Amino acid sequence: MAENSSGKRPLEREDEDRSSKRSAIASDTVFRLLVGSKKVGSVIGKGGSVIKALREETGAKIKVLDAVMGCDERVIFISGIDDPSAPFSTAQEALFRTHQRLCDGDVDAGITAETVTTKMLVFGSQAGCLIGKGGEIIKMIREGSGSTVRIMPPDALPMCAEPNDRVVQMTGEVSNLRTCLQMISKQLRENPPRETREFGPRGGMQGGMQGGMQGGMPDPYGMQQMPQQFFQQPPQQQMQQQLPQPPSGPQNFNMPQQGFNQQPFMQPPNMQPPSAGQGYPGAPPPMPGMP
Repeated sequence: MAENSSGKRPLEREDEDRSSKRSAIASDTVFRLLVGSKKVGSVIGKGGSVIKALREETGAKIKVLDAVMGCDERVIFISGIDDPSAPFSTAQEALFRTHQRLCDGDVDAGITAETVTTKMLVFGSQAGCLIGKGGEIIKMIREGSGSTVRIMPPDALPMCAEPNDRVVQMTGEVSNLRTCLQMISKQLRENPPRETREFGPRGGMQGGMQGGMQGGMPDPYGMQQMPQQFFQQPPQQQMQQQLPQPPSGPQNFNMPQQGFNQQPFMQPPNMQPPSAGQGYPGAPPPMPGMP
């Protein structure tokens, strides 16, 4: 395991470096768990009893964000006031308890896999603090927790994530994942995101990451940036003025009324039937033996 001349590990060195940088003013800490749609019921409980108890026990805000059409995963949004003097923030406590509840829900459903997979959404600016220089941080987390940890590529983002998010995937035994969550949440707590953290109804980011999005809802066609006149119907009076008004009174279809730029209908000439022995002008001569 790599150590420097002072004999301290990379995480220990970074802990000391950041301890002087962390503000004594309490601020919000945010975590987002990525959970399969079929598993969120174990966190909500009957009539919301489980999620209500988790809120009361931890003092954090916990919310299951609305489902996104075409996505089979949901986001559990966890936030709380962070007191830097406390070993764990209220959001961390809520993260650990929520994860434990998800694992208990698997057991209740008869799922007894030896290894489980947990996913988190992190801001793009926080991915570096989990990797570290030359990958030393993520290596330390893997070895310290006995879990497999991967920062998924951007093309692996689910539809319920924001464009600049990254997915952190952890795989291992339940007991190892608890340690893994503690180490990862500690890094995220000490390295807050640089993006503006203002969340809309879906937990979507606004402000610094709005970029054609409002309340977290994607706007791929830029409809919200188009002038309002594109969506306004012309007044009824203006529509009537733009259409030609039909003439009033009795109408003579042979001669159009004044105001219409049309030519009068031409009557066909009176054509008399040919007399006996005559054909129509231009007709070929009769064949011999024909009258």
